[in-house]
Amino acid sequence: MRQLGAVLALAVIALMTTATASSAQRVVHIKGVDAGFSFDNDFFSEACGFEVTGNVSGTANVTLFLEGSGSIIRETDTVPATRVTFTGNGNSFSFPGAFFMTFKTVYPEGATIGAPATVTVTGLFGHVKGLGADAGQDVLMATVVDSSPEGIPIVDNLELVLSHGNRESGEAVAQAVCAVLGAP
Repeated sequence: MRQLGAVLALAVIALMTTATASSAQRVVHIKGVDAGFSFDNDFFSEACGFEVTGNVSGTANVTLFLEGSGSIIRETDTVPATRVTFTGNGNSFSFPGAFFMTFKTVYPEGATIGAPATVTVTGLFGHVKGLGADAGQDVLMATVVDSSPEGIPIVDNLELVLSHGNRESGEAVAQAVCAVLGAP
């Protein structure tokens, strides 16, 4: 009788361990992801009266949280030292120092194309000489539109729903950037 009890106890423990392992989250770390890209900056172009382009350079460290089925349900990205450079009118301007931001994304329906995502960005967004640092936290709603070759979800259609922290007006930042880019 004792042996039967021990066998049943081991069977229950095995079932619990299997159930726990299959429902447990897995974590995937991807370090040194190229976070660089170039873009046309319509906002600064309109404000400056000439074409302004931007270039982001740096790397990101990505942590993906997967549920038992393997679906990505959360993501944390750190961008420890990314630089943004704006170019226009034959001049360039980089924000002093680098951006230090953390992106936390939640995928309530999984990270499948077309699914919603909530992105919370915290950190230093930039600093233009003569203005206060642009820092704080933004919360954005987004949609999953693709994934990178590494399997990292890509979101777009970002809509700002909450913002707090120290913020300078977009017009003040544009005026400062245009003054640098417009200088002979």
